[in-house]
Amino acid sequence: MENTAVIFTTDHGFYHGEHGLMGKSIITEKYQGLAPLYEEVTHIPLMIHLPKIKPQRISGFVQPPDLTTTIVELAKAKDPGTMEGKSLLPLIKEKEKIRNFVVSSPSIIHGSAGGQRVTVTIKDWVFIYGLKEKEERAYETRIVDGKVRTQKSLGKKVEPELYHLSFDPGQKKNIFSKHKDIARKLHSQLIKFNCIGIFFLTFIHELTRMNTKKTII
Repeated sequence: MENTAVIFTTDHGFYHGEHGLMGKSIITEKYQGLAPLYEEVTHIPLMIHLPKIKPQRISGFVQPPDLTTTIVELAKAKDPGTMEGKSLLPLIKEKEKIRNFVVSSPSIIHGSAGGQRVTVTIKDWVFIYGLKEKEERAYETRIVDGKVRTQKSLGKKVEPELYHLSFDPGQKKNIFSKHKDIARKLHSQLIKFNCIGIFFLTFIHELTRMNTKKTII
């Protein structure tokens, strides 16, 4: 272990009844829907052993793509120019913050199909942004267990959700309607993250609706 790095993590968490959900998706015999991404799924474990680094616990935002960049740096390999993550070594060795916020999302290749939602987390705030379409398009999928199902919005209504983790760690009280100014700030971080152009277009519509109703506080 003197010259070996060990990384332990996972791809996502699992619901065990929280929020009325089980597993990571909402499935029936014929349909598969995407579940909202709450802390139980997005906040995953990460343990790293590095040679000559004393055991410690570090607080900070990181994303799975950061692991690839970290491994490349540890191996002293050359970045081919395709690395989208940030090395964790400055955070581990110097306690240097590498991210101010994080984004979690299912596959977005089909837009809002299946009840698509994207979660943005910054400090104690979590914003779950749901995309809406007038007519939902149907797609076949094999995710979860390999069985062919039609992707469809299932479960609770897709709508914006906002939570303050310090006061509501279980994310049980949606305070979006009372703090749309905070939701707007978190959504601006999502735009900067440059996920996909449809988020920007949909947000312009939502922002117009917010201003029209004069409910921003």
